[in-house]
Formats: sequence, structure tokens, C-alpha cells
Amino acid sequence: MTGQARVLNLLHAAHPDDVPRVLALFSDADLRAGLASEHCDPALRAVAVRTADPFPARRGRAAARIRVHRSGSAADPDHRGRPARAGHPHHPDREALCHAVLDPRPPALALVDEPGRAPEAVCLASRTPLQPALPDGVTPFGRPQADLRRLIHTRLNAALGDAPLVWHGVLARVGAWEGSFADLVALATTWGPRPPASELPIRFRARTEVFPPGVLFAMAPPEVAGAVLAQTGARSQDLVEGLLKHAPYHPAYLAHVLGPAGTAYHAACLAQNASMPLAAAHGFLDRAADSRIAGLLAQSHDDLALRLHAARVARSSADGRPSRIRPAELTGTAEEVHAMLAAAGTAEALADVLTELRPVLLRLPDGPGLRLLAYRRLAELAGPEAVWAVELHHAGRLDRMLPAVRASMTAESALPIQEAAAALTAPGPPPAGPRQDPLTEWPLEEAVRTHLDHRVDRWRVLIGLAGTDPAPLFDLVQRLGSSPGGQPVRPAGRRVQDLNRTPPADGPARGHPAREGDDR
Repeated sequence: MTGQARVLNLLHAAHPDDVPRVLALFSDADLRAGLASEHCDPALRAVAVRTADPFPARRGRAAARIRVHRSGSAADPDHRGRPARAGHPHHPDREALCHAVLDPRPPALALVDEPGRAPEAVCLASRTPLQPALPDGVTPFGRPQADLRRLIHTRLNAALGDAPLVWHGVLARVGAWEGSFADLVALATTWGPRPPASELPIRFRARTEVFPPGVLFAMAPPEVAGAVLAQTGARSQDLVEGLLKHAPYHPAYLAHVLGPAGTAYHAACLAQNASMPLAAAHGFLDRAADSRIAGLLAQSHDDLALRLHAARVARSSADGRPSRIRPAELTGTAEEVHAMLAAAGTAEALADVLTELRPVLLRLPDGPGLRLLAYRRLAELAGPEAVWAVELHHAGRLDRMLPAVRASMTAESALPIQEAAAALTAPGPPPAGPRQDPLTEWPLEEAVRTHLDHRVDRWRVLIGLAGTDPAPLFDLVQRLGSSPGGQPVRPAGRRVQDLNRTPPADGPARGHPAREGDDR
């Protein structure tokens, strides 16, 4: 991945005033290289390259701002003391790129004060389970969502403090609230320690959506979260059921279900939460050791490794219930199967995975090739005899075994297996599944807001750093923000501050007024 593509993707986390400034830092060659990378955001790659005058006359605010920032003067657009060249076909269209980054951004902050849009505002403060992500964990058009989450978190905690019943009252109302979110928070400040019971219904959501009370629950102090889940009233149980079943997942849910206040019904609700990270789901399986939980987790997560784990738990469970996971229900792609086989660290583990994956391998057209690739590695780890035993169990009869394995038995050598596997092409990595990071947290966007907003000098350094340092963008941005004082960096051009100077308190540089929400 090129450093230019990484920084272009990161523009989705940038302050809107910084987007044209950063685009102006790229040379035409660097910008073309970034857009040519397959790792660059497809929405940016689709922007057409300008074929007429590369610096047309005042086509909008974005074009004007880019010209000013490239040269320091709107009268010198080519920043070389001569007029722009007309008709040059190789200048990337920075104005179109700027629009591609900024135009799709939702007007998130305004939703807080709009009547009838409280649930929408709260949901927008969280990613959805299937919201796409770019390399380095960049969320397309995610900056307004991160700013909205920060605003809501600040207002809620300032207004509600650590009063569990007041938080419960807001959570119980927000999904069906018909006023603005700001009105709901203002009402909550008048309740006192014991708010009146809510008469509004708890509206559940689809699996691919987020549950508004769950988004706010993630913003509550830790001591409040446990107290909300422990409420026992009828309306409270509806709320708890919705929290446990819907995205976004919160670690407090698993602690509650496995703790003294958790019930079997609560455990079953949580097992249906498709947004539970896979690591947490595997841990839930091990700690619950229940066939019903195993079956529900297998149904709610489209992950082959988790389903195999659930099948093992269901088979070994002592609760007496029949397993709800049938071998015929185990499905997976060639990429998933190959990744699982490649992850087995020992000969015993590889043989076990091959045995467990037998129903999947039998249905896949690429099954024989996947077996051969795994058999080559198994022969290296434990000799050809281990391959013969596994393949005989898989085929059931000698005449149904793979020809390469039969040839290996005849020659008493692993060479036929190695030669057959060498002629095959291994599948690529499996497609990305649902995001595993917390849906309500925006660490990269917050790091950009803290360390890069209105700091074009740091963006310039990042462009060079992203191409030479493979560390995640989050780490690079944090490193720029924590550079020791007094260590100047190379000059970065006209009107660019030193890397370690504190940015002006009033926000953007002169000539670029701050937008609403800059100080949030």
C-alpha cells in the first residue's frame, strides 16, 4: 500500500477545512500514485482526471481554497509565477476529490436539535455492524459520526452524571422519542433521582442496525452500566432484552449474563447478538458450555471457525439437549477453509481441523485441492503416514482416495503429494467480515481531531511517514502528536507552523473560518 493512498483514505477523518489543504500538499505525481493504488478508497479512485484546463475559473469554494493553499495567492494558481497551462491531461482533479470526500458527509451535529430525529441522531453516533471500512480501520465519511458521538457523550455525562435511574429513563425513551435529542436531555435534568416511568414502547431493530439505547449505554459510566442491566421491572426487562440482542455489543453484557444477576434467558438473548466480537463469542462458548447457547451463537455469526467451536461445545455439553448444529449446516468459502487449515500450528491440530471440516470440504468444488495443500504441510510435520490416515478417513475407501495420496502410499514417499500440491494455487485471504472493534468508539478520528486538525505541517510529515513506516495510521498520528518539544522538522512551505508548536486557540488558520462544531 502506498503512503499516498493511506493519507487519501485518512481524509475521511479530517476536519472539513483541512481536506483541500492536504490535497494541495500532494504533487500531481504523488496524487496519481495514491489514486492508482488498489487500497485507495474506490470513491476517490472513481473521480475522473481533469482533461481540460486544470485550473478553471472559480468553479466553487473548494477550488478557490485549493488554489490559495497551493500557492498562498489566488492570483498565482500554478504557484510558479506564470499562468496555468491549459488543456493538460495529467492533473488530478483536486476539486472533484474534495467534493468526493466532503459532499457525502451527513450533517450530523444538526440532528441533535431537530425534533423527531432523536433516534436517528443517536444511531448515527455509532457505526453499523456491516458498515464498510478502508485499510487502517478508516471509516468512509466517519468524521461527522465521530464528532456527533463526542457531542452526545459530553452532553449526556454532563447532564446525567452517575445516576443509574436517570440514565435508565433516557435509555427507555430515546428509541421512540418524538422531540429532539436535546429536549430529552433537558427533560432528564428535571427528573431528580427517581424519574417517572416511561410509557413509550421499546422498539427493537433489525440485526444489521444499531439499537439507540445501546449506543447511549456505551457512553454511560461503568458503575451505571451494571446498575441499568440489574433493573427488574417489566419495562426494564424489555430494555435489557433489546440491549443484549442488538448492536452495539458492550463487554458489560457478557459480565452481566455470566454473573449472579444473569439468567438463562438473558444468556440466550446475548447469544443472538450478531455484533458480538468473535473473540468474545469464543469466550462465551467456553464459559457457558451450553448446547443451546452454542446453537444460537452458530446461527447469529457467519463465521466458520466459531461454528466449528460451537459444534464441539454442543457435542461435549452435559446438559442433555440434542445439538442444534448439524454437519450439513456447516458452510464456508474456499478462502475461509484454507485460512483455517493454514492457522493450525501442529500436526495434531491440522489433522483435527481436516476431520472437522470434512462436511465442508465434501461440498466445496475446490475441496480436493484444499486437502492437497493441507496434506503437503501435514506430511512435512508428521510424515506421509499421517496423510494416508486422514485421507482414508475422509474418503472412506481406498479407491476413493485422491490419486496423489494413493501414489504416495505406493511409493512410500511424500513426493507425489508435494508435486501435486505444487501445481495448485492457494486461495487468497477470506473476505473481511463484520468489524471487530467497538462500534461506538472512534479512536482514529479522535486522534486526527486531537493531533492533526488545522495542522497542515503535521499532515505534510504524515504523507512522507505513511509511505515508509508500516505502523497503523493510528500509531503514526499519535506519534506525531507526542513528538518531544523543541525538535523542529524540515520546513514545510509557506505559512506552515513548526511541527511542535501549539495550534492557535481560535482554530483554523486566518482566512478559513471555523465551522460549527470545531470546538467539540
